[in-house]
Amino acid sequence: MTIQEFGDGLNGLFALKPGISFAHYSWDPAPTVDYGVYAEEDESVFRTDNRHSEKTNIVYVNLFTRDASGLTRDTVERYFKMLQDESVTFAWYLNTVQYEEETKFIHIEWVVEFI
Repeated sequence: MTIQEFGDGLNGLFALKPGISFAHYSWDPAPTVDYGVYAEEDESVFRTDNRHSEKTNIVYVNLFTRDASGLTRDTVERYFKMLQDESVTFAWYLNTVQYEEETKFIHIEWVVEFI
């Protein structure tokens, strides 16, 4: 899976709920409604016999939402679970949940890793 395919999948989640979009790296300016960003942070390299044999992408996914019900968060996590079920080598965990007083957004961050 490429980072572009991953981002397309995130954006496809909210096709029925206009206004929520994910951008690669950043927005300029940031939307005033719910939005997200995703960005490669690092990669894990696995070695065999002193050679690179496989690598994974480590990506941070950040959602900025005012939906305190958890439905928007659950939608993102359903996408992650779907990728795991589709024989895509995919792992993820929730990293942080923070309330941003200045913008009134709930900021949810996940770390995902995929080949």
